[in-house]
Amino acid sequence: MQMTYDDELRATFLAKVHTEHARRTYFACNLMNPAFHWFFTQGQQALEQELYIPGVSSILNGIEASLRVTVAQLHPDYAGELTLSPYQNLSNTLLRKARELGVPIKSLAWPGEEDFYTKLETKENVFVVQLRHDVCHGDILQFIEMMEYEQIQLLTPECLRSIAAELLAVSFAWTYDLAGFRARRGLRPAGIEIANPPENPLAAWLPKRSKP
Repeated sequence: MQMTYDDELRATFLAKVHTEHARRTYFACNLMNPAFHWFFTQGQQALEQELYIPGVSSILNGIEASLRVTVAQLHPDYAGELTLSPYQNLSNTLLRKARELGVPIKSLAWPGEEDFYTKLETKENVFVVQLRHDVCHGDILQFIEMMEYEQIQLLTPECLRSIAAELLAVSFAWTYDLAGFRARRGLRPAGIEIANPPENPLAAWLPKRSKP
């Protein structure tokens, strides 16, 4: 039976609704842990509303919380009651500890950060750790842009747009890999499919990187 024009419009509309729903529920449906998935969900919502500073801050907190919770749940003494150390923040040390436990931390390497594992063994923070320290401690001076035609410096939330787009892409990959890991370790309800990462709604703002 041949589709009519109205049928095509309806199908297009439903496909768009499905795609948007899958994107908006991606973090909650894959991570399935309210101790950290809401940071990602509301961070993405903020970014889609062009609220770049709170959006970036929320997602960085989500990465930190997901690592802290997962590491705590893998501790031999964990018996179902979650307790987080107030001193265990996102750091190279926490990432190394997570790696020792088999957590797929490679997903947290920034695009183009080929020396991720090398820096991880030093006191030089990997990119996501340094970004967390800067943004969550109120330092966004690195995002100042120079308006060449007027020779003035500009610092607005939009200056974080490119970093927000990259952070969201990293978070999509991290969520997919972490969900699989947690499922294999019995930390995620069994039998529930893990969705593939959705399209990045901020893809237009991703930096153009030259191929090696």
